[in-house]
Amino acid sequence: MWHRGRFAMLVLGVGVAYHQSLRTLVRGLVLDTPLAYLGLVPLVAAGLAVVLARRPDRGPPIHDRQLDYIVGLPLLVGALLANLVLPTQLDTKFWLWRLDLLTLPFFVAGAAFLLFGTRATWKLRVPIIFLFAAWPYPYTEALFRWTDGFTLLTIRALAWLLRFVPWAVHNPSGDGSKFDIVHQGKAFTLSVASQCSGANSLVGFLLIGSAFVMLMRGPRLGKFAWLLVGASVTWMLNLFRIMLLFGIGQKWGERVAIDAFHPFIGLVLLNLGLILLIVGMPLFRLSRPTRSTAPRTPISGAVAAPAWALARQVFISIAALLGVLNSGIVDYGLIASDMGVPRLASFTARPPTLANWATPQVTNTYEWGRRFFGEDSTWLRFSLPSGPPGSGPLTTTSPIIADVISTSSLGRLETYGVEACYSFHSYDVSDQVDVDMGGGVRGTFLSWQAKKGPRYSALFWHWPVVENGKRRFERVTLLLPDSAVTATPGGDTEVADFASTMEAAISRGRPGVDPAGGAVGQHRLFLVQVGRQIVQNQPAENIQI
Repeated sequence: MWHRGRFAMLVLGVGVAYHQSLRTLVRGLVLDTPLAYLGLVPLVAAGLAVVLARRPDRGPPIHDRQLDYIVGLPLLVGALLANLVLPTQLDTKFWLWRLDLLTLPFFVAGAAFLLFGTRATWKLRVPIIFLFAAWPYPYTEALFRWTDGFTLLTIRALAWLLRFVPWAVHNPSGDGSKFDIVHQGKAFTLSVASQCSGANSLVGFLLIGSAFVMLMRGPRLGKFAWLLVGASVTWMLNLFRIMLLFGIGQKWGERVAIDAFHPFIGLVLLNLGLILLIVGMPLFRLSRPTRSTAPRTPISGAVAAPAWALARQVFISIAALLGVLNSGIVDYGLIASDMGVPRLASFTARPPTLANWATPQVTNTYEWGRRFFGEDSTWLRFSLPSGPPGSGPLTTTSPIIADVISTSSLGRLETYGVEACYSFHSYDVSDQVDVDMGGGVRGTFLSWQAKKGPRYSALFWHWPVVENGKRRFERVTLLLPDSAVTATPGGDTEVADFASTMEAAISRGRPGVDPAGGAVGQHRLFLVQVGRQIVQNQPAENIQI
């Protein structure tokens, strides 16, 4: 039997260390998105661990306790350091890539080495590796690239089926996803969006099916063929589901089809498909593992696992520290969803309007930027005029200039940075500091001056946005001439803002901060507050991935 104390400690420690990360997965279970089933991965991994732990060991126990710590400690400490260092180095990219969940299997593996020993951890390698399936980034990358094509394939298949079973009429207008249905002389429309195209059930099958084939015995080619056939069956069952909804809508109306059948019929068909595929496993030369009559070796024992007192103390300490760090990931919810999908609309498409400020207006477009930022990139210059003095907490005598570069390639934005551009043109750059913009966004403030030109204060940041249903990346650069007179709220807010910029300047080893104020200090405070309001007030965009 399992050592219950060690197993309980493992579950509790993982829950503490990754409490916010696991909560984001659980929240997704109730959503109608292709990634909703990722919340099942930790549960499936736990089930795999229970089954595999009860199998007898195939080798003698490893008594070298140094090996447990040599392998386990670096994994635990590596997960801790990754969650400590990477958020500040990568800002929003840490959440877009959901690197917190990527470190989860390494943490669990390290914990298993310390609590159960090397032999038991090797036996549990399959459920530990399966935890990588909870990492959303590969799925979101695939869905952003292939969702439109997959949805189009489903729509074309439905249009073909309706030739033989005329329960609805395909409406090719717009994006082509609409189907018109007539019930008792009254027409209504159903739309086959990306989340209804079968991507949800397909991801769910691949996750659950992968767990099944890990437990089954048989050739690898047979396992791969079973997954491939299962994916095809799952997609065809989804076509049947949509056709059935068309038929129900035609006979009993929209309310019965959508309110009564739509919420659960997909889950019923997915389970039915899984049952049929499991029954058909022998066709692929797959079989259930046979029970062994060999005596079982405990997953943890006094001679095969590290000393309980020391292992427990080390594990609890690292888990507690990681839990504190994991609490901070909630800040990223402003910018991206639980699955790392951008929440905010593009600045170029829907520029934000600050309180008592006029609506931003496009004043120029720079086509030549495409050779640097990609053929699909845009570079727009906006004018952001504030209200008159006294009309609000933030006012300026000169409009803020906002240069907004939008591209699908984050790498191009980082390669051709603002500092590199100013240095290339031999501008005088000074007073460069990092600032916290909120929501996990990190900005950079600097002061620059061209030859024989006015001096400007600049604040810029990168963030992920959604434009026309696609993920994009934008660099927003706010520019303000030093000749402008600004008004900012005073009091504790001003002191706190200046303190944060001072700390950032000191941490980067740049003593050129203007602590006494002056144009640079006033503009730094002003632009940071404007930038934070832009980040907070940017309109949201709904995208179901």
